[in-house]
Order: sequence, then C-alpha cells, then structure tokens
Amino acid sequence: MKQKIVIKLGNGGNRYSSKAMKIAAGVSGVESMTLLGENKDRIMVIGAGIDAVSLTKCMRKKLGSAELISLIPIGNNETEEEKIEAIIQYPKRPSYQYPSWHYY
Repeated sequence: MKQKIVIKLGNGGNRYSSKAMKIAAGVSGVESMTLLGENKDRIMVIGAGIDAVSLTKCMRKKLGSAELISLIPIGNNETEEEKIEAIIQYPKRPSYQYPSWHYY
C-alpha cells in the first residue's frame, strides 16, 4: 500500500536536506521525495512498503535529529470488482469422494 511520510529534519539547512534526500533515495520502495517548508526543513517521501520508523531512525543516526511528523496511507486503486474476481479465481478445494467398493 502506498503511503506518504513527512519527516522534520534538524536545523542544518541545505546540508541536512541534501543528506536526507540521499538517505531516502537509498530506501527500497520510494517513488518520490520532495522538500517542504520555507527553510526546506521537512522531507515528504511517497512510496509503497516503506518502514517509516526505520527511515526516521536512519536519518536521526546520520543527521543528528529527525522527527516523524505524519504517516498517511494513500488510497488503494483496487476496486471492489477486482477484489471479488481475485477471490473467485482461487482454486476450490476438490471434494473427496470415497470409492464405491462393495463388500460381500
């Protein structure tokens, strides 16, 4: 599922923002990154399957200070019809039939 993560960076200015972009680019599942705010002190990361806590910890370790501001799931594009079709396409269990042996 896609999610939007906003992380507040330290007061280092341009130096912190460029390092944060490099760190976020190295995480698997990231689709886009943008800097937010007047001072470019927040980074918004959009992607699927990103662990927000580990990303924040990594930035905190490399930059000195980072704070997770928000984590918002972005709507799933899968419609109800596609979900129903996926359920129907699962193979059904074969019903076991006992052999018809006749005992005399």
